[in-house]
Amino acid sequence: ACMKHFVGYSAPRNGHDREGAWLSRRELEQTYLPPFQAAVDAGVQSAMESYQEVNGEPVVGSAALLQGLLRERMGFEGLLVTDWHEVGNLHDFHRVARSPEEAVLLAIGGSSSLDMSMVPTDESFSVLMERLHARGAIDEARLDVSALRVLRLKEWLGLLPPPPAVRPAPWSHSEATVRLVESVGSASDAALAHEAARATVTLLKNAPPCAGPPQQQPLPPLSPEPAPPPSSPGGSNGTGEAEGGAAVGVEECDAYLGEGGGGCGWTERWRCPPTDPGQGDVAADDGTTGFACCCGARMAAWRTSRGVGGDGTVDDERPPMLLPLRPSGEGGSVGRVLVTGPAADSLGRLSGGWTAHWQGTVADEEIRGAGTPTLLEALRAVDGWEVDHLPGCSLPGTAFAVRSSCAQTNSSAELIAAAAAADVVVACLGEDPHTEKPGDLDDLSLDAGQLDLVRLLASAGKPIALVLVTGRPRLLHGVEALPQVNAVLQSFLPGPHGGAALADALLGRFEPSGRLPISWPTAASSLLYPHWHAVTQQCDGSRTCGVAWPFGHGLSYSRLQYGPLLLSSGALP
Repeated sequence: ACMKHFVGYSAPRNGHDREGAWLSRRELEQTYLPPFQAAVDAGVQSAMESYQEVNGEPVVGSAALLQGLLRERMGFEGLLVTDWHEVGNLHDFHRVARSPEEAVLLAIGGSSSLDMSMVPTDESFSVLMERLHARGAIDEARLDVSALRVLRLKEWLGLLPPPPAVRPAPWSHSEATVRLVESVGSASDAALAHEAARATVTLLKNAPPCAGPPQQQPLPPLSPEPAPPPSSPGGSNGTGEAEGGAAVGVEECDAYLGEGGGGCGWTERWRCPPTDPGQGDVAADDGTTGFACCCGARMAAWRTSRGVGGDGTVDDERPPMLLPLRPSGEGGSVGRVLVTGPAADSLGRLSGGWTAHWQGTVADEEIRGAGTPTLLEALRAVDGWEVDHLPGCSLPGTAFAVRSSCAQTNSSAELIAAAAAADVVVACLGEDPHTEKPGDLDDLSLDAGQLDLVRLLASAGKPIALVLVTGRPRLLHGVEALPQVNAVLQSFLPGPHGGAALADALLGRFEPSGRLPISWPTAASSLLYPHWHAVTQQCDGSRTCGVAWPFGHGLSYSRLQYGPLLLSSGALP
């Protein structure tokens, strides 16, 4: 395996590819180094350096990072390769070398511990290095160190031919290489890919199906001003009626939230009026402290989604969640499904960049194999229901147009009628495949075409299962909170086996086990405050920033109940 990209590649200052990272020593040690150290400890044989700058220094020429840290402290002994043309970039891009020759000297002669330059179409690296060696600028002992690492890796892979005296004529690949090539696309590989695709699926939301078209009603006002403290402790009788004040029922709260009134949960608790001096903006789980309309609604929704009553007990009489779907032919309630969205009938959009080509592919025949249906094909293969399909909108089909909006392909009337005729709508949203600079965005918002598609479908009043297959957290601008969007599944980029895996998840053929490795933002500024940010970094005066779903979030179909905690040992190891 090759671990990459060392180090800090995932922390660009502006979110764009190749942008430099500024990392404190604590961030580097606590967040970015542990995965690389784990790979080194597991015996990884090769590594690729990152093609950006860390704290103003290009990684490719950093003796501190590539020699002192990676080699000496972390103990990496394998082959270290550059990212594409990164030695030359010391002159062409980073502008820290006065010439290509000086770039080679900085990268190799400067004790950076590099072994290989990844530019198969250009021999200038080896030509310049030979010239530097001839005039004594690069010591031969330094070249021997890298040459030995290259040979050791080839030997370990079985790529070195036998000595001339015993070489068969004609020479054939080693037995290990033959076995490796023959295993590509095997049944065991396919089974592993399918299992990996299943593991990517995260159930972000699952609520009871909506009942009927959305009702238009006035929104109750919310004031950020604190309410007067009650005359007795507690602040509320637990029903939403503060002493001496008007009742604020959960129904009103649901109406407010459902009509896009904004969040008042743990991410915006400043909206919850405190009831006792000194208690600030914190509201207790049972609503007895700082109870407000929105807090009560959010807590009620939280309990409902988990089957937990107000007293903490599991409610076996709760309404069934939308997922998993049960076809009517199997005794369930779903007889007709509308499948829509630009990623619903595409393997390429489930797979992203570096699939068949640098920028991926939207030509499914290039990556289709046995057992790799699209989500639409997988749902159509299910007995016991009817599946209708309308694309809804169409993406351009090229990574170089990732900023383009999804163009509507069906009339609004056609889409609403198809949604109204279905028992459930499955809307699969995504992006065209992309990687590196062509995939850079100026706005994290999912394009307006796809967001408008969901809003249009919601107007039919039927339950919607939203399936997200974006390789990054795109801003959804509230469509995930629409009353008709009762379920949200997310799997980033599950690959060609993702269609089958997502269909399996929708049908409950396995238990979704994914957990978010990030906090899904509701605004671009939220990305500046990752889940591990210091308490002194605050958003709008609060220690928490707007997120749709927090780091580590992930639901399941099982009903869980926590009991008394037990320690496995009386002492920590």
